[in-house]
Amino acid sequence: MTERNNMKPTITKTAKASGWRLGMALLLSMLPVAGLAQQGQGRSFETRLKEATKPWDYGVIAYVAVDPAKEDLYLAFVKEWAEEIDNRILESGYALQSGWSKTTSDSAVSNYVYWMVSREVERMLHGNPLGSATMNEIRRRIAAEEGEAKAEAVWTRLEQKFDASAKIIGTQTVALIDWTYATDREAVAPEQVRIEFGQMVPREGKEQEYVKVEQDYFSKLWQSHLGFDHSFTGWLMMKEIARTGVPPEAPYITLRSYRTDKPSPTAAQWEAFRKNTLKLPEGTNMDSLRQFTNTTYRRVHTSDAARSPEAKAWLDLVGTWTAQNPNGGWRTKTISPFIEQIKYFAPNGKMSGQQRKPMSIRHIKGLNFFSAHMAGGNYTSIFDVHANKWYEQSRAIFEK
Repeated sequence: MTERNNMKPTITKTAKASGWRLGMALLLSMLPVAGLAQQGQGRSFETRLKEATKPWDYGVIAYVAVDPAKEDLYLAFVKEWAEEIDNRILESGYALQSGWSKTTSDSAVSNYVYWMVSREVERMLHGNPLGSATMNEIRRRIAAEEGEAKAEAVWTRLEQKFDASAKIIGTQTVALIDWTYATDREAVAPEQVRIEFGQMVPREGKEQEYVKVEQDYFSKLWQSHLGFDHSFTGWLMMKEIARTGVPPEAPYITLRSYRTDKPSPTAAQWEAFRKNTLKLPEGTNMDSLRQFTNTTYRRVHTSDAARSPEAKAWLDLVGTWTAQNPNGGWRTKTISPFIEQIKYFAPNGKMSGQQRKPMSIRHIKGLNFFSAHMAGGNYTSIFDVHANKWYEQSRAIFEK
C-alpha cells in the first residue's frame, strides 16, 4: 500500500477484513447486495447512473395536525427534536435525512408533515423512527453522552411541547420506486423549497397500467425537465407499503420539488415543453387511470444530511486513489459523486486503458458498501477507510 499524496486521497488496495468485520463480511456477502449481481447485459450508462443515484429506499411520512394558536410552540418542538433526536438518528446511520413541511390547503388532512428517509425498511415501519425501538436507542445515547438527568429532561420537554401543540393523524411507510437523477445535488435553504405533493389512487383494475405510464413516460418528462427548468430540482414516485392511523388515501405518491429563488418558465413555455416532450400512447387518459389530488407544501426545516455515515463516506472517498501493480505498473481511481474513473498505467508510465462507471455508496447495518454499476451487472463490496488507506472486502474472502 502507498500513502496519501499531498493533494488528494490516494490508495486503492484490497485487504481482508478482520475480527467482527470479517464475520459481517461473510454474512453480508451472502445477501443479494454483495458480490457481482447480474442485472442484464448491455445496460446504458444513463440507466446505471440513475440506479447509482437513488437518493433513498424507504421513508415514513407523518401527517401532523398543528393547532394554529400553538404553532410557535410546535416550531420550538421542531427545533429541539431536530437537534436532540433527528441529528442523533442520522449520526447513528438509521436515516439519511428528515424534515418538516407545511401547507395552507384546507383540503389536506393535516397542515404539517414530518418525513424521514432511510436505506433500511425496518427503521421506517410502525414504531420507527416515531416509536419505541429507535427512540429507546436514542434516549440511551443521550444518557450515555450527557447523563440520565439530561435524557429525562429532553424527553419530558419534547413530550410536553408536542402534546400541547399538535397530534399525529396518521403515518405512511413508503418505498421509492422511481426518481429523477442528478450528480450535483446542491443544498437549498428550507424556506426556498416548494413541494408539489401528488396523492394518487389508481382506478379499479388500472393500477399496473397507471404505474407503467408514470415510469415509462412521466419519469422521462421530469428527467428532461431538470435541464429545461432551473427552478425544478427533482421528481420522486413512492408506493405505500404500510400505514397507521388515518393518513390520506394514496397508495402512490409523486413529489416534485422546486427552488423559489430560481426563475421558472412561463405557462406558455411549460406547455410547449410538455407538448414536445411527453409523447403518451394514443388514447391515454390519465383521469381514467387514477384519481389525483395535489397539495402544495413549503419546507419548514430540513435536517443536516451531512451528519449521516453515508454522506461522510462520500467525503472520505472523493479524490484520486492509487494502487501499485505487481509488474511495476499502477492504476488510479478518481472518485467524484456517483462516478468513478479508473486509469491503468504500464511500468513505463504509458496509460494502457481506462474505465468510467457510475458508482454508489450505501451505509447498511453499520457497514459501508460501494458499488460499481457496470453494463453487465454491479460489483458491490464492503469498504473502510483507515489511516488514509482504502480497504475492500477481498474477492477471495472464502479462501483459506
